[in-house]
Amino acid sequence: MNSLEQAAPGRGLPVDRDRLDHIEALLARYPALTEHEIHEILLFLRKGKALEIGFLTSNEALKPRLDRFRADHARDLSIGKRELAIVGIVMLILLAAVALLWDVGAGR
Repeated sequence: MNSLEQAAPGRGLPVDRDRLDHIEALLARYPALTEHEIHEILLFLRKGKALEIGFLTSNEALKPRLDRFRADHARDLSIGKRELAIVGIVMLILLAAVALLWDVGAGR
């Protein structure tokens, strides 16, 4: 029985087992990967389903290789300037909305 079946037997989880197996196989070979294969792992870690990433990170056999991959590619996995700018803008909009609502409530 694999870890998905152990975690939720008979539940039919929305996990692409083939994709997860492929990424696990790539990590098992790390660092002997092509640039394309490295890009596949990066894409999976950045945009993959949280459940699939959770299963990947809970695989104790791959932990040392995944840790090394994350350390080697920390810059590629970190939040970029664009994402930081978007978060900053959203925070400013929320702060402005709260300030306006506070003024409306305080004026009563």
